[in-house]
Amino acid sequence: MKRGIIVITILFLALILINIDWNIVANFLKKAPLKIIILAYITYLFSFAARAYRWMLMLGRKDFGHLFSIVAIHTLSNNIYPARTGELSFIYLLGKEHSKGSLASTLLVARLADIICIALFFTVSALYVSGIGNFTLYGPLVVILLCVLSFAFLYALNKISTAKLPQKLSKFIEDLKDGLLVQKGKYPKVFFSSMLVWGVKYVAFFFLTKAIMLTINMDITFWKSVFGVSFSELTTVLPIHSFGGLGTFEAGWTGAYMIMGYSKSIAVTTGFTFHITLLLFSTLTGLPFLIFHDKIYK
Repeated sequence: MKRGIIVITILFLALILINIDWNIVANFLKKAPLKIIILAYITYLFSFAARAYRWMLMLGRKDFGHLFSIVAIHTLSNNIYPARTGELSFIYLLGKEHSKGSLASTLLVARLADIICIALFFTVSALYVSGIGNFTLYGPLVVILLCVLSFAFLYALNKISTAKLPQKLSKFIEDLKDGLLVQKGKYPKVFFSSMLVWGVKYVAFFFLTKAIMLTINMDITFWKSVFGVSFSELTTVLPIHSFGGLGTFEAGWTGAYMIMGYSKSIAVTTGFTFHITLLLFSTLTGLPFLIFHDKIYK
């Protein structure tokens, strides 16, 4: 698994380096509109706050500050580690206060809600982006399919028999099932809080994309930015997510922007610039919490 991820990372990185226009990157470093980038970062922090609020709802907690720090560390871990292994940081950080099964169920429901929200935003964005053909038709079908598969998966999980499983695994699955039952009554709140998370996050992404496009004398609409980054966000939830998301994130971005009519060079370069800046955002926020978390929250 690790070897495959390393190969994928190297392959995609090679493709990026071959196609990237370093003049565009240099131009961004020289002429980047700092006010818009700062606005993007502040809005990005608000998306962390929205995620912390969602964890408050799902876990029945009131310690917003602690949960915000966990969101920051969790996001940094997911952005750096491959194949969603960064998700384990959430369970590790809260493992002393909640059972691993209940945390896994909370995380599972949140991720399913995230995928559905991304699909919904993507569908709406497709309606506002001209020249993309059947995406306007397939978008709603994708949303419906994801909803059906999500609920089918949760139903099947609840039907698993643990009688013949090892004790530790059996306890984990039973805790997971119990956690899913607890979360079941919170589905509407989880969905609407997830829509808030993604609404704020897409606004932050729009500001950052706009800042990048302005340095090459191009502009972009909100819905075009949503359409473009949704492809990249979907790659982050797949097991092919590489180290730092390098390559896989850009592949999703490049595909979306080429569909919208941008040249391959511009698509690859803007995706790379966006991704590196986003990694800096998450590092700037998450690293201090990672360093001082245990000292603050003993």
